[in-house]
Amino acid sequence: MGLSISQIKALVGEMQSELVDGRIRGVDQPQPWRIVFEIEKNGVRRYLLFSAHKQYARCHLVTKKEPNPKTPPRFCQLLRAHLRYKTLISLEHMQSDRIVRLRTAWTRGEAASEISLIAELTGSHANLFLVNAEDVVFGALYASKNRRLPIGSAYRAPEIKLRPSFRETEIPRVGTLNTSVDHFFRNLEEKEAEASAKHLLLSRYRQEIQKNKNRLSRFALRLSEAEAAERMLDRAEFLKAHLHEIEAGSTQFKYVDPKDRAGKSIGVPLDPALSPSENMALFFKKYKQSGQAKTALLAAIEKIRRTIDRLQVESKTVEAGGLPPLTALPPEAAPKQESKKREKAGPPSYWSTDDIELIVGRNASENARVTFEIARGNDLWFHASGVPGSHLIVRMLRGKEIPYQTLLDAATLALHFSASKNERKGEVIYTYKKYLRKVKGGKPGTVICSQEKAFYIAVEADRLERLLRSRRGTPLSAKAI
Repeated sequence: MGLSISQIKALVGEMQSELVDGRIRGVDQPQPWRIVFEIEKNGVRRYLLFSAHKQYARCHLVTKKEPNPKTPPRFCQLLRAHLRYKTLISLEHMQSDRIVRLRTAWTRGEAASEISLIAELTGSHANLFLVNAEDVVFGALYASKNRRLPIGSAYRAPEIKLRPSFRETEIPRVGTLNTSVDHFFRNLEEKEAEASAKHLLLSRYRQEIQKNKNRLSRFALRLSEAEAAERMLDRAEFLKAHLHEIEAGSTQFKYVDPKDRAGKSIGVPLDPALSPSENMALFFKKYKQSGQAKTALLAAIEKIRRTIDRLQVESKTVEAGGLPPLTALPPEAAPKQESKKREKAGPPSYWSTDDIELIVGRNASENARVTFEIARGNDLWFHASGVPGSHLIVRMLRGKEIPYQTLLDAATLALHFSASKNERKGEVIYTYKKYLRKVKGGKPGTVICSQEKAFYIAVEADRLERLLRSRRGTPLSAKAI
């Protein structure tokens, strides 16, 4: 939707008396494709625009200056260095094509100081070139890939290609042709900017809605786990009634389900590192925690659902042309500054049922880093017993005990990332990081541990699947901890 040859010729003809012999007072580049000259003649300042927009290439007078970037782009700096304060000695329409030449010099007739801006307003290949008195190119708005006009080469006009399908843009008259063109394209670009802003806003709404739907899925999964944990009360009460029958170090205690008419047996998994009474206390504690967690999760799920409903309503309002509330969306995150050299991703983090971070080493060097750089003294260290495998660290709060479900989660991952992966069961040891030390002269990742506890576990498919889905981010570096 650019201008035709006849329209450009008429625009240049209108500007002759107002601009020629005027002095260039300023040069701006408010957008990557747009250059605006501030030209003073007889005490009046006017603004001449050259646009190399792929759809709206044109040149004409504009009525006002536009906001500029704090740092002028490189081409704008070049124009300021060579054209500012010079006299505009001519403004010409070149050949039978959409090309305009702006000639400048310190004074008329001083050929040695002559420098020209050549504006090729040729649709999708529009470009601006800065040439000296010998027509040698020493600057361009865009790199001329199709034209082969590198810096230092002689300027030559493009081949004229007539397009039978080209239609002249109809410009409604609202005064002079320059005024009409300015008004027409300003309205066109404003509408385009509004459409672009609407598209970006709707895109942000879609992202926020999906983000909240993902959160809803995670919370629903945790709710189902909390509801399943309520069965801990039955197990706790049964252990309490049969405490005297349980042998120390047992990994399981079976009892007949009184609610089952067929007399089906139920196996209660036990931690062999704990006494029977400690196992019973753990089941009571877990039951209490599950009730508290369920209440909090139900409230959180309801809040997320309300947020999704609100975002969907506001998104439809924007789509229909309305405006959302000012606080409808969270502020956009500042763009991350890319480092000169990307650091390799560190050991991955997973998240337990209790939202506790589990950090896993994937090889010998990462095992050494996880254990001796990332882990703190009160963090718990897990490893599959007697087989090669990953070092796993559980981030512990000082003075807090590890929740039972997190204990099972950590052991599950330790087995999964070990040579016992395919067996889906085995013994896992764990201890505090402060009870680990390096082996002198040993390979990276080899350790000597003390005061460890051991227990046997069978991997639950649902638990493992949830844990693997929870992987996100990388842990903080050792300096940040």
